[in-house]
Amino acid sequence: MIDASHIKVHPHAAGAKGGNQEMIRSKGGLIQRYIWPWMCMVCRVRIIITDGTTADWTQAWQLISGIAAEYLLADKYDSDASVAQAQSQGMTVVIPPRKNRKVHKGYDKDLYKLRHLVENAFLHLKRWRGIASRYAKNARSFLAAVQIRCIALWANIS
Repeated sequence: MIDASHIKVHPHAAGAKGGNQEMIRSKGGLIQRYIWPWMCMVCRVRIIITDGTTADWTQAWQLISGIAAEYLLADKYDSDASVAQAQSQGMTVVIPPRKNRKVHKGYDKDLYKLRHLVENAFLHLKRWRGIASRYAKNARSFLAAVQIRCIALWANIS
């Protein structure tokens, strides 16, 4: 299962040496001081931090590369490249087609209902204040905090 989520960046996280890593400024009113990175995740396996302007489906191939799985469950990540890569790795793709697809491919709707588990993982990750509002100035520090939280969830010590 793969998914992505926006994380608000705390204003004090801006201004790291070497520039704002994996952060962009959003437009509009008071929100300008907040910065939004994407956090894409294969549940408990791989996490990628990107800036807020990176489309989440463009990172799907990186998440599934080298992963052995029977199914790929995702929310409208049905880019031809991601689907082809998943199928070449022997995965059955369970992705609802985007509305602009000329040919709508079928998918297992009952199996797709299990995708809520990855949404729950983001819910548990964001219970840590340092992740819900990114305080880390560096992308590596933020990624480390997310990985530590994932270990704590996996070990059930949270």
